[in-house]
Amino acid sequence: AGPANIVASIRYDDNEAYGDNTNGSVSAGLPISEDIQLVASFGTAFRAPTFNELYYPFYGSPDVLPEESQTAELALKGYQAGLDWRVSVFHSDVENLIASSAATNYLAGNINEADLQGVEVELSTQVMGWNLSATADFLDARDASSNEYLDDRAAWSLGLNAGRQFNKLYVSVDTKAEHGRHDRSGTNLGGFAIFGMSAVYDYAERFQISGRIDNLFNKDYTLNLASSTDSYETEGTLAKIGVKYTFK
Repeated sequence: AGPANIVASIRYDDNEAYGDNTNGSVSAGLPISEDIQLVASFGTAFRAPTFNELYYPFYGSPDVLPEESQTAELALKGYQAGLDWRVSVFHSDVENLIASSAATNYLAGNINEADLQGVEVELSTQVMGWNLSATADFLDARDASSNEYLDDRAAWSLGLNAGRQFNKLYVSVDTKAEHGRHDRSGTNLGGFAIFGMSAVYDYAERFQISGRIDNLFNKDYTLNLASSTDSYETEGTLAKIGVKYTFK
């Protein structure tokens, strides 16, 4: 096992509307063995309301206050038998969480205090030339006063990705799934899984062509409700093509 390490950062904001604010974070890593490390971190954060949260018609409110939060995390990470992995648990206390719910008449507003805690798992490896990765998240996000689950946050989410290089062409396929998303003051939305694929072709040393297809099978799914029964429309199958040239 190698030596322990500590990383610290600090940030100072001087906001014309909300005054000055200083936040920071500290992270300490302690090797458990040659290939396993324990990491503990703690940090504070400040987020001022966006322009839309303040002034967007029929949503924004000029009375919205900035968010302030404290987050603690404990993680184990390692590399064994060709597998990179990380498992972490976290807890966040948020004051004046900016949100939209029945309590704010579905306008931008603040939740006095919110508790967010969860578990995150990350895995990556290589099999027969394919780069494989997976992420899984469990989140419990609640209004500390009412114990109601916070709107617009999935309780479970999963991401999978597989990619491989074929000479100058790199191709990948991926899926994103989630369950337990709530909207409109606790209304449970149905879970879903959507698929995508992408490709990047290195045509020349400084010339690259890329393409991406999202929601490959045109899945009809819901992320937000416009009313207690009607959902906002989500995008169907979406294709994008990009060209990149790098100048020296």
